[in-house]
Amino acid sequence: MKVAFITGSSRGIGLASARLLSENGYKVIGYSRSTTEDSFEQISLDLSSLEALGSFEFPNFSDVSDLVLINNAGAINPVKKLGSHSAKDLAYINQINLTTPLVLANQFIKQFGDSKAKKVIINISSGAAFRAISAWAPYCSSKAGLEMLGHCIMEEQPEIRVVNLSPGVVDTEMQSEIRSAEPEQFELLERFKNLKEEGQLKSPEKVAAEVLHCINDSSISGPYRHSD
Repeated sequence: MKVAFITGSSRGIGLASARLLSENGYKVIGYSRSTTEDSFEQISLDLSSLEALGSFEFPNFSDVSDLVLINNAGAINPVKKLGSHSAKDLAYINQINLTTPLVLANQFIKQFGDSKAKKVIINISSGAAFRAISAWAPYCSSKAGLEMLGHCIMEEQPEIRVVNLSPGVVDTEMQSEIRSAEPEQFELLERFKNLKEEGQLKSPEKVAAEVLHCINDSSISGPYRHSD
């Protein structure tokens, strides 16, 4: 049996990846607050709640050949410069983008570290992890932390293959949130509006195909940039 655990599975890249992996023989367990999909198993989980994650465990399965964790859930809103955020906003973005993947990776290793199954962790990263973008400080810094998390896992757990996948600019709800930013807070607003209007956004389904490729190709590890 091949098993994949995916966060943020109710929409966007997470939903597309869950559907594609299900079609390719994986038992998919999706985690999100809403559970409306019926093509794979979904578990309601508030990924922003440390209390909810405090007792978290992955389901255990017998006769497993492949175990995959996809840290996909992400947050960027509100898009505005430092000095304008509340502490709650900053904590939320960091929780979703970094703390939750850290908690889940820790639990994945705790439960399955001794398993003989092939183990892969896919972190959905961002080019913003490597580039400072005005009004994105919480997002950039938390995604940079996610990149380093992947490298630390590779250092400590050589039997687990880790891929930090930067998918590019994808047509998701996050992009809609970016386009809704206040112009005085986000100087790049028109650029992102133009990307949508000009049809330059990648589909979640295309990214899902890249996720599956990263899982299947054992030669891929570490940072992996999107294809055009």
